[in-house]
Amino acid sequence: MPYQKQEWTDGETLISAARMNHIEDGIFNVPEPSVLAAASGNRYRVVAGAIRKTNGVWDLIHDTGHTPSGITSVVDRGNDLRISYGFTAQRVVSLVVTADESYNVLGYSFGASVGLDGSTIKITNSRQVNAGGYLAYNGTEWTFSTGNITRVETRPNPHEIRVFHPLPVPSTDIYLSITGRGPGKYIYRAEGSGGTNEGYTNIGIYDMSGNPVTAFKNDMKLFMVRQSNPLGQVAPSTLPEGNTNIWILGLMEV
Repeated sequence: MPYQKQEWTDGETLISAARMNHIEDGIFNVPEPSVLAAASGNRYRVVAGAIRKTNGVWDLIHDTGHTPSGITSVVDRGNDLRISYGFTAQRVVSLVVTADESYNVLGYSFGASVGLDGSTIKITNSRQVNAGGYLAYNGTEWTFSTGNITRVETRPNPHEIRVFHPLPVPSTDIYLSITGRGPGKYIYRAEGSGGTNEGYTNIGIYDMSGNPVTAFKNDMKLFMVRQSNPLGQVAPSTLPEGNTNIWILGLMEV
């Protein structure tokens, strides 16, 4: 836009409107916002920001402490999340999606399928807490070691014990083994499991003919293992919410 006929004073120098027109057309041109010019002549746009689930809805974090750049929306598509850039790039340079510290300790990982106008974010969870350990009866009480067993209690059925341990994560076992140690005089069977704040496994003890053994002996020894299967890909709706973010950083050639 031509300037109106006027003059500016800069110390002793008078800069005319004609010269300002020349400057505007030359080296002082300002490129459009968010576009980065490289020495090679290529131009780039940053795709960056954080997304968060609040009251079950995923959205960009845009507040006094956060602002997105090059991301206009995020949509929960059921099996994944889709972010849109608000522009179409010529080529993808790179885009990285990562968990914050809260999602990280819970075992969540995020990966992106990156396109020219948006990216699809898929979520997996590899957190796994297994339970088990070695148990032995010493003639007075049950002792335990080499695992994460926390205590042992007797049951109303005199041939059973209840073994407490952390809740397996995920909660569905793919493997439960109770293996006898010692002279091979007893059979150990899982008689049920569960728990709310901590997990437990009930173990029944039988003789080799399958009859319940109602008095514990000091040659009773066993090893218990409960193994869980990592969740794999999970739906965005299943993630916990609060001050938990997914961070995004990318660069696109435009």
